[in-house]
Amino acid sequence: MKYKLSPKIDKTQRDQVLKILESCSDEFVPPLNQRHSPTQENFTKEDTMGSYYEEVLKHQFILALEQEQIIGLLAFLDGPSFLSQPAIYISVVCVSKTYRGLSVAHSLYSTLLSVVPCHYCKDVFIVRTWSTNTIHQQLLSHLGFTIEKIIPNHRGNGIDTIYYKYQLHPIDL
Repeated sequence: MKYKLSPKIDKTQRDQVLKILESCSDEFVPPLNQRHSPTQENFTKEDTMGSYYEEVLKHQFILALEQEQIIGLLAFLDGPSFLSQPAIYISVVCVSKTYRGLSVAHSLYSTLLSVVPCHYCKDVFIVRTWSTNTIHQQLLSHLGFTIEKIIPNHRGNGIDTIYYKYQLHPIDL
Protein backbone atom coordinates (compact mmCIF):
# COMPACT_ATOMS: atom_id res chain seq x y z
CA MET A 1 0.00 0.00 0.00
CA LYS A 2 1.23 3.50 -0.72
CA TYR A 3 0.04 6.95 0.31
CA LYS A 4 0.35 10.10 -1.74
CA LEU A 5 -0.50 13.77 -1.59
CA SER A 6 -2.74 14.77 -4.51
CA PRO A 7 -3.42 18.49 -4.72
CA LYS A 8 -5.62 17.79 -7.76
CA ILE A 9 -7.17 14.52 -8.84
CA ASP A 10 -7.64 13.31 -12.39
CA LYS A 11 -10.82 11.84 -13.95
CA THR A 12 -9.99 8.23 -12.98
CA GLN A 13 -9.18 9.25 -9.41
CA ARG A 14 -12.33 11.39 -9.28
CA ASP A 15 -14.49 8.40 -10.19
CA GLN A 16 -12.77 6.23 -7.57
CA VAL A 17 -13.10 8.93 -4.88
CA LEU A 18 -16.81 9.33 -5.65
CA LYS A 19 -17.33 5.58 -5.45
CA ILE A 20 -15.73 5.40 -2.00
CA LEU A 21 -17.63 8.44 -0.70
CA GLU A 22 -20.96 7.15 -2.02
CA SER A 23 -20.34 3.68 -0.54
CA CYS A 24 -19.84 5.06 2.96
CA SER A 25 -22.23 8.04 2.82
CA ASP A 26 -24.83 6.50 5.15
CA GLU A 27 -22.22 5.82 7.83
CA PHE A 28 -21.83 9.56 8.41
CA VAL A 29 -24.16 11.70 10.54
CA PRO A 30 -25.81 13.23 8.62
CA PRO A 31 -25.14 11.13 5.52
CA LEU A 32 -22.76 12.74 3.03
CA ASN A 33 -25.33 12.69 0.25
CA GLN A 34 -27.63 14.87 2.37
CA ARG A 35 -25.07 17.62 2.92
CA HIS A 36 -24.50 20.66 0.76
CA SER A 37 -20.87 21.29 1.72
CA PRO A 38 -17.95 19.71 3.62
CA THR A 39 -17.66 22.93 5.63
CA GLN A 40 -21.34 23.52 6.40
CA GLU A 41 -22.05 24.65 9.93
CA ASN A 42 -25.76 23.86 10.13
CA PHE A 43 -26.91 20.24 10.00
CA THR A 44 -30.66 20.79 10.25
CA LYS A 45 -32.94 19.09 7.75
CA GLU A 46 -33.70 22.40 6.05
CA ASP A 47 -30.03 23.04 5.33
CA THR A 48 -29.12 19.76 3.66
CA MET A 49 -29.14 18.28 0.19
CA GLY A 50 -26.90 19.72 -2.36
CA SER A 51 -23.47 19.63 -3.80
CA TYR A 52 -21.36 17.90 -1.13
CA TYR A 53 -19.58 15.62 -3.59
CA GLU A 54 -18.80 18.39 -6.05
CA GLU A 55 -17.44 20.56 -3.24
CA VAL A 56 -15.24 17.88 -1.70
CA LEU A 57 -13.75 17.07 -5.11
CA LYS A 58 -12.28 20.60 -5.09
CA HIS A 59 -10.28 19.73 -1.97
CA GLN A 60 -6.78 18.31 -1.80
CA PHE A 61 -6.29 14.66 -0.91
CA ILE A 62 -4.06 12.15 0.73
CA LEU A 63 -4.86 8.93 -1.14
CA ALA A 64 -4.29 5.36 -0.02
CA LEU A 65 -3.50 3.21 -3.05
CA GLU A 66 -3.37 -0.52 -3.54
CA GLN A 67 -2.03 -1.29 -7.02
CA GLU A 68 -3.09 2.19 -8.22
CA GLN A 69 -6.65 1.62 -6.96
CA ILE A 70 -7.82 4.16 -4.35
CA ILE A 71 -8.84 2.30 -1.21
CA GLY A 72 -8.97 5.24 1.18
CA LEU A 73 -8.84 9.00 1.22
CA LEU A 74 -8.43 12.01 3.43
CA ALA A 75 -9.63 15.32 1.98
CA PHE A 76 -8.44 18.65 3.34
CA LEU A 77 -8.55 22.37 2.74
CA ASP A 78 -5.80 24.88 3.30
CA GLY A 79 -7.00 28.09 4.77
CA PRO A 80 -10.49 28.00 6.22
CA SER A 81 -10.69 29.50 9.66
CA PHE A 82 -12.28 27.13 12.14
CA LEU A 83 -12.34 27.93 15.82
CA SER A 84 -10.99 31.41 15.00
CA GLN A 85 -7.62 30.25 13.73
CA PRO A 86 -6.15 29.50 10.32
CA ALA A 87 -5.65 25.80 9.90
CA ILE A 88 -5.62 22.82 7.62
CA TYR A 89 -9.22 21.59 7.80
CA ILE A 90 -9.69 17.85 7.35
CA SER A 91 -13.08 17.57 5.68
CA VAL A 92 -13.53 13.81 5.28
CA VAL A 93 -11.73 10.54 5.89
CA CYS A 94 -13.09 7.38 4.31
CA VAL A 95 -11.69 3.89 3.80
CA SER A 96 -13.21 1.16 1.63
CA LYS A 97 -14.96 -1.40 3.82
CA THR A 98 -12.65 -4.20 2.65
CA TYR A 99 -9.60 -2.36 4.00
CA ARG A 100 -10.93 -1.25 7.36
CA GLY A 101 -9.07 -2.46 10.43
CA LEU A 102 -5.74 -2.40 8.55
CA SER A 103 -4.58 1.01 9.87
CA VAL A 104 -5.33 2.76 6.58
CA ALA A 105 -7.00 5.74 8.28
CA HIS A 106 -4.09 5.97 10.74
CA SER A 107 -1.64 6.03 7.84
CA LEU A 108 -3.68 8.66 5.98
CA TYR A 109 -3.53 10.94 9.02
CA SER A 110 0.16 10.18 9.62
CA THR A 111 0.95 11.06 6.00
CA LEU A 112 -1.01 14.29 6.31
CA LEU A 113 0.74 15.32 9.52
CA SER A 114 4.20 14.58 8.13
CA VAL A 115 3.86 15.88 4.55
CA VAL A 116 1.41 18.78 4.60
CA PRO A 117 3.22 21.16 7.00
CA CYS A 118 6.21 21.17 4.63
CA HIS A 119 4.02 22.17 1.68
CA TYR A 120 1.65 24.63 3.31
CA CYS A 121 3.58 26.12 6.25
CA LYS A 122 0.72 25.32 8.61
CA ASP A 123 1.04 23.78 12.04
CA VAL A 124 -2.62 23.54 13.10
CA PHE A 125 -5.04 20.87 11.89
CA ILE A 126 -8.77 20.83 12.63
CA VAL A 127 -11.19 17.95 12.12
CA ARG A 128 -14.70 17.43 13.36
CA THR A 129 -16.70 14.31 13.98
CA TRP A 130 -19.87 13.28 15.76
CA SER A 131 -20.15 11.94 19.28
CA THR A 132 -21.26 8.42 18.31
CA ASN A 133 -18.26 7.93 15.98
CA THR A 134 -16.13 6.39 18.73
CA ILE A 135 -13.64 4.61 16.44
CA HIS A 136 -12.68 7.91 14.79
CA GLN A 137 -12.46 9.63 18.17
CA GLN A 138 -10.13 6.91 19.49
CA LEU A 139 -7.89 7.29 16.43
CA LEU A 140 -7.75 11.06 16.82
CA SER A 141 -6.82 10.78 20.50
CA HIS A 142 -4.16 8.18 19.68
CA LEU A 143 -2.64 10.54 17.09
CA GLY A 144 -2.49 13.41 19.60
CA PHE A 145 -5.53 15.44 18.58
CA THR A 146 -7.29 17.18 21.46
CA ILE A 147 -10.91 18.22 21.83
CA GLU A 148 -11.32 21.94 21.22
CA LYS A 149 -15.07 22.38 21.13
CA ILE A 150 -18.27 20.36 21.54
CA ILE A 151 -21.61 21.51 20.13
CA PRO A 152 -24.35 19.56 21.95
CA ASN A 153 -27.14 18.01 19.87
CA HIS A 154 -25.73 19.65 16.73
CA ARG A 155 -26.40 16.63 14.52
CA GLY A 156 -29.60 15.50 16.18
CA ASN A 157 -30.90 14.66 19.62
CA GLY A 158 -28.00 13.24 21.63
CA ILE A 159 -25.50 13.54 18.75
CA ASP A 160 -22.90 16.23 19.36
CA THR A 161 -20.37 17.69 16.95
CA ILE A 162 -16.84 17.47 18.35
CA TYR A 163 -14.01 19.61 16.98
CA TYR A 164 -10.49 18.23 17.39
CA LYS A 165 -7.24 20.12 16.99
CA TYR A 166 -3.71 18.96 16.34
CA GLN A 167 -0.88 21.42 16.91
CA LEU A 168 2.61 20.69 15.63
CA HIS A 169 5.22 21.75 18.16
CA PRO A 170 8.29 23.64 16.96
CA ILE A 171 11.63 22.27 18.03
CA ASP A 172 13.09 24.32 20.83
CA LEU A 173 16.47 25.71 19.82
